[in-house]
Amino acid sequence: MLADLPVAVPIDGTPLNAELVDCNGKWNLTFETATGRLAMGAGDLVYWGTCREFRRGTIVFFDDGGMLAADVLSIKNRKIKVDSPIFGESELPLRRVVGFAFDLPTDRQRHDWPRNKIADVGDSAGCVMLSNGDQVAGVIESVENGSIRLMTDVGLIDLDLNRVEEVLFNRGLIGSTSLEGLSAWVGTSDGSLLIASAVNVDAKSFELEVLGGVRLVGSRKWLTFLQPVGGRALYLSDLKPHDYQFVPYLDLKWPYQVDANVEGGRLRCDNRLYVKGLGFCSDARIKYLLSESYRRFQAEFGIDDSTLSRGSVRARIYVDGQLRHTTRVVRGGDAPVSIDVDVSGGRRIELTIDYADRANVLDRANLLNARLVR
Repeated sequence: MLADLPVAVPIDGTPLNAELVDCNGKWNLTFETATGRLAMGAGDLVYWGTCREFRRGTIVFFDDGGMLAADVLSIKNRKIKVDSPIFGESELPLRRVVGFAFDLPTDRQRHDWPRNKIADVGDSAGCVMLSNGDQVAGVIESVENGSIRLMTDVGLIDLDLNRVEEVLFNRGLIGSTSLEGLSAWVGTSDGSLLIASAVNVDAKSFELEVLGGVRLVGSRKWLTFLQPVGGRALYLSDLKPHDYQFVPYLDLKWPYQVDANVEGGRLRCDNRLYVKGLGFCSDARIKYLLSESYRRFQAEFGIDDSTLSRGSVRARIYVDGQLRHTTRVVRGGDAPVSIDVDVSGGRRIELTIDYADRANVLDRANLLNARLVR
C-alpha cells in the first residue's frame, strides 16, 4: 500500500508518501507516488525516508559525522579494511576515521559515541577503552589477527580485541563536513549514516561516493533515508549565529548544540531520529543575520525523547525585531509542531526558547531541520 511507503518532504508543498526509484549523477530524483511519478531536483527536497537507529555490532565513526556499521578487519598502511553487511568489504582512508566501537550499550546517551564522548587521552594519537573501564593511550600501529597494537610510553603492546570496547583516534569534534555544492546524508537499514558527494539509485542498487572518493555499492532494498544539503535549504546548524544568550533559572548554563540535543546526544523526537537541527535548554535566545535573500524559515519544534516525556517549552520567532510566530506549548512526549515563517526582506532572525510549566526542568528543546529557504 502507498500509505506504507516512506514520506518525502519537499521544500515547497506538503509531505507525501513516495518511493525513491531513481537518482542520477546530476541529483535528479524520481519518486513513485499515489498519483504517478514525481520528479524533482535534490535541492528542492528536505528529506525522504527514515533515519534508522544503529542496534548492535561494530560501528566505525568518521570525521565528517558519518558512521558505518561494519566489522573492522585490519588497519595497516594508513587504511582501515572493513566488512559491511550492506556494502561488503572495502578499504577506507584511516585519516578520516575518528574511531570505532564494539557492541555499543543500549542506553542511548552512551550509545551516541563519539559525539558526546569524554576521554582524556592527552597528546597521544589514540586511546583504547577496555571493557573493564581501563584506558590505554598511545599511537595505534595496526589491527589484525584479532589484536590491536599500540606504541605507548612503555613501548609496543598488543591487546586482544575481545577486551576492547572502543578505539578513539583523536579528540576532535565530529561534524567537519566541508563539501562544495550538493551532497546528501544517506541512511541504510542497519543504522549506517554517511555523507555522500554523489548518489546514484536505480531499481536494483545504489552507489555512494564518500570520504573524498571511496565508492560504496549496496542493494536498493537497504536504502532508507536521504537528506540533501547545499540545496535551497540552508540549515541553521551549518551557520554561525550572530549572538546566543542563555538565561539560567538557577546557575547551570547550557550552550546550544549543533545537530545534537542539548546534552550532546543525537536528535530524537517522537521516536524519530533526526540528522539536522539545534538543541537548546530554555531560556535561550539565538540570532542569525540574513546575508542573502531568503523566503521562509521552516522547522519542527519539540522536546527531545531523552526527557522520557518530561519538560515543556514554547518557541517564538522574530524577524527584524518583530514577532512573527509563537508555537503552542510543547511538552515531552508530544509530536513536534511545524514552524513556517515568512522572512522575505528580513535582515535578521531571532529564535527564543521559553520554559512553560515547571521552569526549565528537563526543557531539552530541539529545533529540528531548522532551515532558511532560498
